[in-house]
Amino acid sequence: MRFELFIAKRYFFSGKRKNIINIITSISVGGVAIGTMALIIVLSVFNGFDSLIRSLFGSFDSDLKVELVVGKSMPAKDTLYANIERIEGIEMMSAVYEDNALIRYDDKTHPARLKGVSADWWKMSHMDTMMVDGSVFTKYDSVSFCVVGRELSYHLGLGLHFVQAMKFYAPRKSKSKQVQPENAFVARHLFATGIFAIQSDIDSKYVIIPISFVTELFQAEGEATAFEIKVKKGFSVDKIQKTIESQLGSTHTVKNRFQQHEFLYKVMQTEKWIIFSILTFILVIASFSIIGSLMMLIIDKKQDAKTLRTMGAELKTIRRLFLIEGMFITIFGSLVGISLGGLVCWAQQQFGLVKINVSGGMLIDAYPVEMVASDFLLIFVTVGIIGYLASYYPVHFITKRFFGTKR
Repeated sequence: MRFELFIAKRYFFSGKRKNIINIITSISVGGVAIGTMALIIVLSVFNGFDSLIRSLFGSFDSDLKVELVVGKSMPAKDTLYANIERIEGIEMMSAVYEDNALIRYDDKTHPARLKGVSADWWKMSHMDTMMVDGSVFTKYDSVSFCVVGRELSYHLGLGLHFVQAMKFYAPRKSKSKQVQPENAFVARHLFATGIFAIQSDIDSKYVIIPISFVTELFQAEGEATAFEIKVKKGFSVDKIQKTIESQLGSTHTVKNRFQQHEFLYKVMQTEKWIIFSILTFILVIASFSIIGSLMMLIIDKKQDAKTLRTMGAELKTIRRLFLIEGMFITIFGSLVGISLGGLVCWAQQQFGLVKINVSGGMLIDAYPVEMVASDFLLIFVTVGIIGYLASYYPVHFITKRFFGTKR
């Protein structure tokens, strides 16, 4: 192997003759490098968006969420709540009540999702970091105020400096089949103290309100639709999730942050690997230049190979020599591409060169980037496999044509 490696290295790094073969080899290295760099950058950007969305949802979602499988609400404080709260590793637990309502502000009406929370919920979440205007209502009066999603505030034309309350409507619960139109809805007034921005699906429909206000509006005093749980640092969320599930049985579901938005996370991962597949296919096409480069090299070095054969070198030795040459092109190109890709990602992390929104209307103004070591390894292995397969054809079939099948 040392002999083949030595000859292949001389062929690859020799710069004495600047002929067409050298140019084609340089193009092959450049093609592999560009394809590898594109894979590094694209996967790192997807990782950046994934981390960003997880951190944004982490401000709104709890570590674990307990809900009923059948039914809408359960007692906010009972033995079930107490039993879960006593589990080791649970730092904090809060009852929440969610339901849909209609909001009227000035002359505009829009449906919304009301989330009633207690004072403990604000300690669990990081919603105060997501406020783009105003403050959380706990800084005011916890009963008379609320915070609203940014997109929902646009639909309503809501401004914090407008001295006007929002009016909330919810269907009135009644056992009687005959309901008077004027008594069909429960109406309550509330002022907004802040506007938050997390993610479009949340910002367009959610209003965070004191749980006492929500349960009164929906005539569900003492009820909760879910229990949200914060896990202590150092404890496994998965283990605590399994412990709670074993206690509750099949009547309740326990979801972690991923499961609370499972579809969204799966779509993001699917998009990432679809883009990876497309770029890999483009890299396969670019690797055809390796085939051309090796074919030209084999033709150019035909006399050298025949000399080696005359001196006793076996056909598999000649094949291994040119195969190593092909792998030199692949490995050198991939290392250059990985280095350039890593450099571009680092520059984006440090300086935010490529902007998303220059006007500053978004939470971030530059594309987020996160480099993951496993992605670098995966790309290097993928490029290596493509390079090996691209080198196999000219080495095994062109050498057979020129030098025969004899050993």
